[in-house]
Amino acid sequence: MFQRDMSHPKSIETLQRHGIDPGQPRSKSWNEFAATVIRPGDHGLRSGCGRKLPTIPWQPQEAALSTPDPAKATGSDSEIDAAFDRTFLRLKNRVEELMK
Repeated sequence: MFQRDMSHPKSIETLQRHGIDPGQPRSKSWNEFAATVIRPGDHGLRSGCGRKLPTIPWQPQEAALSTPDPAKATGSDSEIDAAFDRTFLRLKNRVEELMK
């Protein structure tokens, strides 16, 4: 089992399967981004947390990326991998739509 403040191992495997190097991912608090310069036209993305983005002087375009939680998938390894792949592709397609 993994800790809630860590990335799910299957998420890491999914990124790698799709040719993405995830580096050393970890859960981050919004406080880490307090000094980040957010410019008009920036996007704020959230997935599954159910919370609004923090208030900032110019609100970025916000998009809720609702997806089924692949960590709740059951079945064979290939069925669980397929659930993570479906979520990955859904998020990837949504982000690509937003960036047009």
